[in-house]
Amino acid sequence: MKTKDLRALLNRAAAVVEDPSSETAEERAELAEDLAQAAENLGTLLSSPKPRSEIAENLGPLLAKPKPRSKIDTFRKFLKSDEEHKLLDKMVAHGVGENLVYACELDRYITRGSTLELRELVKPFGDYWKDRDFFNLVNGIDSAHHRFDMTVRFANDFENYEWDAQERMYIPKAQKPGV
Repeated sequence: MKTKDLRALLNRAAAVVEDPSSETAEERAELAEDLAQAAENLGTLLSSPKPRSEIAENLGPLLAKPKPRSKIDTFRKFLKSDEEHKLLDKMVAHGVGENLVYACELDRYITRGSTLELRELVKPFGDYWKDRDFFNLVNGIDSAHHRFDMTVRFANDFENYEWDAQERMYIPKAQKPGV
C-alpha cells in the first residue's frame, strides 16, 4: 500500500471516529476491512527479513511529522477563488523587501485583524468602494479570514468543545443545550 493511500485511509478512519454518522454502516465495514488489510501489510513489512535501513526508508514518510506551515500558507487554504489568491500574493509581495511596515500590518491582520484593517491594506491595489469586482475580492478575503480565525480559535481551545451529534457540529461545552 502506498504511503498516500495509507494516509488517506487513516484520515478517513479518524473522521469516522469523530463522527460515526459521516458514513453508512456498509462504508464503515469496508473501512474496517481496509484497515485490517493495511495492518496486515504493515505487520508483514515489519516482520520481514529486510535490513532495518530499508524498513526505516519505507516507514519514514509515514512517521515523518508534517512540515509546519506559515500563517500565510494556512490562510491560503481558506481562499475560494484564483483572484483572491492573486490579490493575496500581491499583498505578500508588496510587504517583501523594504516595506516592512506593510508586512507587519499584513501579519497582524492575519493574526487578529479586522475588516477595516484589510480595506487599508488593499488600498495600493484598487478602490474598494468604486470597483465592484475588487469589492467582492476583498470581501472574499475577509470571509476567508473569519473562517481562518474561527479554525485557529477552535484548534487552540479544542478541549472546551464537544461534538453534538444532533447538531452535527462542535459546540462550546458551556453552550450545549440542556446543560
